[in-house]
Amino acid sequence: MISYAKISEMVRYIKEKRLWAEWQYGTRCWEYPWVLENGKFETGLKCLDAGCGRSPIPAYLYGLGCEAHGLDYLQGEKGDYPDTYGIPKSWIKTWDKKILYHHGTLFDAPFPDNTFDRITCLSVLEHILTPKAPHAHYPALKEMKRILKPGGLLIITVDYFLNQDVTPDYDYRDDISFLQMDPFVGDSYFTTREEMIADEDIFVIPPQMYMEMGFGQGFNKAVYHRLTSVGYILQKSLHESQ
Repeated sequence: MISYAKISEMVRYIKEKRLWAEWQYGTRCWEYPWVLENGKFETGLKCLDAGCGRSPIPAYLYGLGCEAHGLDYLQGEKGDYPDTYGIPKSWIKTWDKKILYHHGTLFDAPFPDNTFDRITCLSVLEHILTPKAPHAHYPALKEMKRILKPGGLLIITVDYFLNQDVTPDYDYRDDISFLQMDPFVGDSYFTTREEMIADEDIFVIPPQMYMEMGFGQGFNKAVYHRLTSVGYILQKSLHESQ
């Protein structure tokens, strides 16, 4: 399954009062509900939110009866990481015995092969890749595939700049090719940037709103850019152990 932030879906999510479905959350208003609607989460599944920070996803999955795990290398008080989010110790304590938080990175995940039924990685990859290293996140993709069980789902969203000059050598379709995993829905369509730009239903964050939300000016301060969010859900082959 492959999709991107759409106004029509966001309006529906808001009306249905889905998780974080409020306009002020920007593309999160689409990402979280879309992931939960399409991720086939069920009681008893072992789920990891990779690069979790203080995402509400693990807590929501715990409420659904899943075994909820979170992975992040930033754990401590906000003052310890002035340029990042991190997970405050108080947050980890609040969810003790409900969410299992692990200290580690996506480049060397502290789990055996084939551990999780579901892995979510939401708006994380764009913090790893750069215009000069557009594939710097590939080792992280490889690690997530390694720790995913055969038949399990890898669920990813990534901020996607519609002006290709901002990240000229990055395309989410290359990520899917690298992973060599099939989309969870067989007739998924690999939408191009050009098709997204032409779609009146697409939701984009304009630069001014992007900065007001506290995200700075993105990769390229000199180039006008709008960003949306792309999501894809891939399934690991039942015949593949890593």
